[in-house]
Amino acid sequence: MKHQHLRGTVAAGAAALLLAACGGGSGGGTAPGVDISGTAATGKALAGATVTVKCAAGSGTGTTTATGTYKVSIDNGALPCVVKVSGSSGGVSVVLHSAVESGTSAGNRTSATAHATPVTELVLAQLLAALPEDAFASLDPNRINGPELAAALQAVANALKTAGVDLAGTDAFKGALVPANGGTQGNAYDQLLDLLATKVSLQSLPLVANQIAVAAAMKSDTGLQQAVAAVSGGTLANCPYALSGNYRTIDYAGLSAVRNVDFQNGKFFSANGVDFYAITPNANNACEFSATGTIGSVTSTFDVVIGASGAGAYRVQNSGSSTASTVGYIFPVQPHAVADVDGTWTFVQSGSIGGTWSHSPGQFAFNASQATASECDYDPSTWNCVPEGSSFTLAARTDGGVDVNVGTSNAMNLWAYRAPSGATGVFGTTNAAGSGTAPQQTNIVASKLSRMALPAVGAVTNYWDMELDNIGTTFTSVAPNPQTTTILTVDSTTGKVTRKRTSDGREDVVDYNNPIEGTRTREASTWNGVPFATAHMFTLTGLGVNVSIDAFTTAPHFYVISVNRP
Repeated sequence: MKHQHLRGTVAAGAAALLLAACGGGSGGGTAPGVDISGTAATGKALAGATVTVKCAAGSGTGTTTATGTYKVSIDNGALPCVVKVSGSSGGVSVVLHSAVESGTSAGNRTSATAHATPVTELVLAQLLAALPEDAFASLDPNRINGPELAAALQAVANALKTAGVDLAGTDAFKGALVPANGGTQGNAYDQLLDLLATKVSLQSLPLVANQIAVAAAMKSDTGLQQAVAAVSGGTLANCPYALSGNYRTIDYAGLSAVRNVDFQNGKFFSANGVDFYAITPNANNACEFSATGTIGSVTSTFDVVIGASGAGAYRVQNSGSSTASTVGYIFPVQPHAVADVDGTWTFVQSGSIGGTWSHSPGQFAFNASQATASECDYDPSTWNCVPEGSSFTLAARTDGGVDVNVGTSNAMNLWAYRAPSGATGVFGTTNAAGSGTAPQQTNIVASKLSRMALPAVGAVTNYWDMELDNIGTTFTSVAPNPQTTTILTVDSTTGKVTRKRTSDGREDVVDYNNPIEGTRTREASTWNGVPFATAHMFTLTGLGVNVSIDAFTTAPHFYVISVNRP
């Protein structure tokens, strides 16, 4: 998602220009305007960070001092204002936002305070029902007002209190804030930031803010409570991107479930919310864990990987009274409106279609304003998208998803996941109940594709592969397999890219934007006497998740989910 760059207000003379962009000093002049000051802290001072202030009138920049304080003076400026602070803490890049709606006037200038902390980041996500960075890029001054800001702060404070972080009596935006710096101990507000940091790391903060923003957009108090579940449950021991909370899983045959994940107590719950599997982090691979347990007569092991977007994939193997193995997707639960899936999506549908296990890629065109949709399916020989012919309607689900219906019959259930980057993917099923006799037992993944840029020679990609192979009615799967590939050659004319896999030295050729833009095709070949088939590769843009399928015209079939390793 692109964001506009902010520029300081151009004043009449050079002196006024300097005042408009001053930071860390006394600032201010005799001209009318605003002086915005505050402290940026994460539990310790955020020193040397860039401060950008954008107001209803005027903008300016500055830099935080060693103690995290800043001051930006904007001649002819007017409240309300939004503040962005960009820096690093402990080697981690940090972007925090704040807002100020009122101040104290003296003569023709107004002084106002706007601290920037992880708490203000969460409150703005609640207030604006959007990612703070997006709101900063396109400020709506009417959204920053005292009553609504106070209500958002109270809502977040109530949610955080249930997770053990009590903000009672703390004005997160204007109250006293003295961060720890060197041997100086922080004050009470700063110590609350220390406590919050033990539960939600700086790397995890964008994911929590994103969950809060999505819930706020749907005006879901329950969603807010669930969004801060990571604060009480923490994250996977070796992965700040794997938050505690509710996740949706969808397997290859379309079985969908919501599972609570509690990393603090090591529990990966079943769909009934009572029984659970015990979590064991992978000691060798960050952001990977297994969850094992016996429910009824079936012992199951889930091998799960989570990418930096918060979404990932899993492989499950069951034993006991039944034996089965499959792969699927896992992503945090979010409520979305029908409008959030508006537009054209390229999809891959896989599983049992009409009793035959196969794949069916195509495109959905969703018209949210009319609550209608159309579909076309790619011809495997020409890759033209042939209209499917049915008339679809769209309806909101009570669980925050979207139903796609044909007449009075439900055709598929869809759920969207928006990553902190703003990228959105769609996951769905034609078999939500998990029936083994349903006419269609399929999963669906969809993304808004655009032309892929060619990689650079020498570029390295680290990822996991999870493969499901189908021969007749027999399925075999492979547990998460860490892989690394390096780009060897790039032909900018043909779009052909040669890459080498580290694990076995295998080299292959991948055609970018082939057979359609936004996709890749691995060419069939042989390596060390072992043949490998053509693979069509679809990317869930911005999620770090990919799916590869065979040519889908003849069996046997394979289905590979790849997740970029953080």
